[in-house]
Order: sequence, then C-alpha cells, then structure tokens
Amino acid sequence: MEIYEKEYEDVFDSKESRKRLMSKLDDISINGGIDKFNYAVWAKNEFRVIFNSFWISYLKIFWIERMFMVNGSLRNIGHNNRASDGYFSMFFRNVIGVGREIYSKNPIYTRFKSYYVEMYPWVKDLNGPSPFEDEEPFKFPFKYITPEYLLVAYQVENRMDLLKIADDKKMKYGEFLDFIINQTLCANDALGKNKYRLSFYNQCTHYIRNNDDKRNKKEADKSRKSFMKNKDKNKDGEKIKTSYFYNR
Repeated sequence: MEIYEKEYEDVFDSKESRKRLMSKLDDISINGGIDKFNYAVWAKNEFRVIFNSFWISYLKIFWIERMFMVNGSLRNIGHNNRASDGYFSMFFRNVIGVGREIYSKNPIYTRFKSYYVEMYPWVKDLNGPSPFEDEEPFKFPFKYITPEYLLVAYQVENRMDLLKIADDKKMKYGEFLDFIINQTLCANDALGKNKYRLSFYNQCTHYIRNNDDKRNKKEADKSRKSFMKNKDKNKDGEKIKTSYFYNR
C-alpha cells in the first residue's frame, strides 16, 4: 500500500474531541490525589507491560497447539477437518483437562496468529526456538505501540509498514485509528472501489476489513452500505474529505 498524505478529517482524535476533553479536565481526578498527567504516564507504562504480556501468552498457547499431531501430521494453521478438530478438542477437554474456549473463541487470538506466522515462520513447523525455553526471540517487536494496534490492521496490506510508521511517530491509539482510516480510504479512492471498510466489532477492537479477502467477500457483496463511506463537505469555507461510519 502506498503511504498517502492526509486527506480525510480526523474522527477519533479530532480537534473537536480534544477540545471537549480539555473543557472537562477540571472534572477529572485520580483516586489517591495523584496528578492526572502523572497518572497517564504511569498507566501508559503499566498497560504496555500488561498488553505485551498478552502477546507472549497467546504465542505460548499457539505453540502448545502446534505441537498436537494427528496421524503424525501437524494441524493446519487455519481450519482443520472435523475429525482432527474433534480429537484435538476431546484431548484438551478430557486428557489435559482444561477448556479452550477462554482463548479459542477470542478474536484477539485469531488475529495474533496471523502475525506470529509472519514474524516467526518457524512456529509453523516448530523447527526453531521455543517461547518456553527463551522468550527473547518472541519479544513484542515495537517500542511504543502496543498489541491492540496490530488488531486494527491485521487485514491491511503492508500492515507492518503502517505499524512501523505508527511506532516511529509514537502515535497514540486514537491518532493511529485516524491514520489507518485515512490510508485505507485513500487506497479505496485510488482503486475506485471500497476494498477496505472500518468494521465496528463489539467483542474486540475496531478493525479495517479487507473486502477482497474471501472470508469477507460474501458479507461485503450483500451489504448495501459500506462501513466506511467517502463524502466531501464544506467546513469553515474549505472543502474537505470526511469519513463516516455505520455501526452494524
């Protein structure tokens, strides 16, 4: 994907939203009398540690799953046949004695898996370092952004390039959402079609959905309204591009 200049107005980190927040700052306080801005810095650092721990924890789960074989063969990364999935589920439930639903039905796990295979290709065949023996090769690869950024971009082409830009520029999460929305709307304009749309997802983060992906094509074809639509409007006498969204 080409890196586009800013064309579309901000939605999640707009001047209007920041102005509203600033007008309410006097109403905001932190338990214990901590300065709110010191609290923000402290919370950012703590969330980075917590969120990054999700990254390695889900990776370890993925590694454990990859070890399970049926008739001497590793399972597929994606969907498996009913017999293979049945053996897998029964073994976990009745031999290992734990339930998989706490992670297997979690969209975060599904989205992270695509990054694991891309970043650590040896995970696919288990022919490299193990995260149980050495976590260092699997350390989260960005210094500033945290794993929830990856959840937003997981279906976008050249996603790693966009994430690196966000990391280098130290984008806050709202700023990143507006950045990737601008990138994908501009890509839609260049292609002359709605390849990308912003999907509101109640069980996880918002994310950019790629309508060219066969997983999404059926839903995209039957939908009359895009989750991301382009429209020009006049604001303060200036014609600008805006984006607006439909919640599904």
